[in-house]
Amino acid sequence: MSWNSEGLNKRYKQKEIAIYLKENKVKLVGIVETRAKEHNASKISRKIAPRWEFETNYASAVSGRVWILWDSAVYHIKSIQQEAQLLHCNMVSRNQAIDRNMTAVYGYNTIEMRKELWQQLAGISQKVSKPWIIWGDFNSILCPQDRLYSTAVTSMEIKDFAECVQNLMLNELPWKGDYYTWANNKDIRGKLKVLNETEFKGITMKIEQAREDLKKVQTKISAHYTDALASEEKNILC
Repeated sequence: MSWNSEGLNKRYKQKEIAIYLKENKVKLVGIVETRAKEHNASKISRKIAPRWEFETNYASAVSGRVWILWDSAVYHIKSIQQEAQLLHCNMVSRNQAIDRNMTAVYGYNTIEMRKELWQQLAGISQKVSKPWIIWGDFNSILCPQDRLYSTAVTSMEIKDFAECVQNLMLNELPWKGDYYTWANNKDIRGKLKVLNETEFKGITMKIEQAREDLKKVQTKISAHYTDALASEEKNILC
């Protein structure tokens, strides 16, 4: 599970995450935008999940932009690479049923600063030999409809992220719950709730079908690239 905390220093924020983990039996969580000082990290992590282990990227980002916490009775996590915008690890379940790479991401706010993130993910992809999941907050969108009630989405905002997904042949995972989950204006939160209920019922099934279509197209591209297949792939992604 990935969570943008918008700051972990307040006790109510720590309690909110702790309750959610317990009630939903979550055993691993990536937390971004912690805004916590490194000397407070251990204390805060214990407040959220006592006896869990945790990994951070303080060595690359003073503010510790990315944390991963996990129940060591369920998973073994080994850090492989950390950068200011990501934390790349190997994850193995104690019962050996899961063995994969994972990268927790918290992208910078500007297009130029995120370019390094896309380059780093491309570099990691050259070394990955296991199933790989990338999760977090990219601070970017893949399609114009991913953002509402704000400034118009430009092609430049989408281009780098979309190219990263396409070049690395990544598939977007389905999710449960609301399509729109965050707003910086309280006045529009009610509107987003209505929109989620009216426009995005059954979205999980639609995304699953899109994933299957994308997988088929990418398999064809791997065997024999054509501009038509590339265009079809782009249409599925957006």
